Amino acid sequence: MSVRRIGWSECHEWVVEADRVRHRTGRYFQVGLLANAREERLMVWQAEVGLLGFVVTRDGRWLVQRKREPGNVGGAEVGPTVQATRSNLDRVHGGRPTRHLDVLIAGPPDVDVLGSEQGDRFVDKHNRDLIRVIEDVAVVGEPSPNHAWMTTEGLRAALLEDHRVNSDARSVLACGRWDLLARDGSAFAEDPTGAGQHAAWRASYLERDPERTAAAERLLDAVQERRDPSTFAHAVPLSAARAHRLDAHGIVDARGRRVLGCFDVELPEREVPTWQQPLLERQEETEALLLHTVIGGVLHVNVRAWPELGWTSRVEFGPSWQSGPGKEDVARPDPTLVEPGAAVRQGDEGGRFWRNLCTYRLGRWLGDPDALSEDAVWVTLGELEMLARRTDRVTNELRSAISVLIASC
Repeated sequence: MSVRRIGWSECHEWVVEADRVRHRTGRYFQVGLLANAREERLMVWQAEVGLLGFVVTRDGRWLVQRKREPGNVGGAEVGPTVQATRSNLDRVHGGRPTRHLDVLIAGPPDVDVLGSEQGDRFVDKHNRDLIRVIEDVAVVGEPSPNHAWMTTEGLRAALLEDHRVNSDARSVLACGRWDLLARDGSAFAEDPTGAGQHAAWRASYLERDPERTAAAERLLDAVQERRDPSTFAHAVPLSAARAHRLDAHGIVDARGRRVLGCFDVELPEREVPTWQQPLLERQEETEALLLHTVIGGVLHVNVRAWPELGWTSRVEFGPSWQSGPGKEDVARPDPTLVEPGAAVRQGDEGGRFWRNLCTYRLGRWLGDPDALSEDAVWVTLGELEMLARRTDRVTNELRSAISVLIASC
């Protein structure tokens, strides 16, 4: 893979207009500005619903893709069987068709969820997350040179390694049936900590109270109703930017930090082996912390209601705490009351962002469960899986944290 920075003059397929940066076809995505009374932020508009999906056999073999994206830190990462935008599925690029799409959509999926993407950088962007369980690898035939079969154990191990499994794969797995990733087909049945707590984890997965789940969802509505109207965002033309300016190589913010760069990409295994595109950039790394504790002999996970600039009309459940733009006012839980667990450093969506890094951490909360934010709620693992299977209930960041949780238990 070859990725090099270029200027707008070499980014041939993209045009800078008064309002946004667009592809000449009007497809793929656009880059522009959202603003409210407090801030102005560069965002991606991508109205198309992408397709992310895994093909998995009943005996636990996953058809994975070696997915290289220009913005990745580690180069190739494990991706889902199919990972494609609507524009790529429609072959707007004029290249090869999407490999193994026929197998994924040949029959009714076992999992079919519409999942949002990062609301701090996308405007109302969604993907359709699918899992299709097949009888045997023979259904697929010979995998393409860029695909391979991975065992459940191999995939679980990869989920706990830095820069090994991409955020799209993590999202699909978190939306799916968690038992498919279990060591013995029974999720959370084994001791995840070595401290004899497996009974609390298993009980948590089996406990699914519809009334408590509905109450959790009502919290999202309550947080939405309390939102300060000044935090709602509206589109701002690039020509009217207050805190950003265009230069020969992309866009910089008011502090002179690059927030959009242009890149030339060569990737021989892709449907089109060479192209140019802009990528959003961010200088600071972020963190996401997902807390758990045992309440009444049953493990509970703490999820917080987060509004995002790109979600103009809703709030979703995210990790217990996270850093990043727009979250500076939320205090981190007292670290002396958090027993650290698994942690994975991961780049977000290398097809749209240039090395945007986040560390996803698990932690056992040692303090009073009621001491955390009023905008947070404790749910069982079973209730969390139910929420993850519903549209606009669980953020992309929480789904990545869930993938670490599933793999570590």
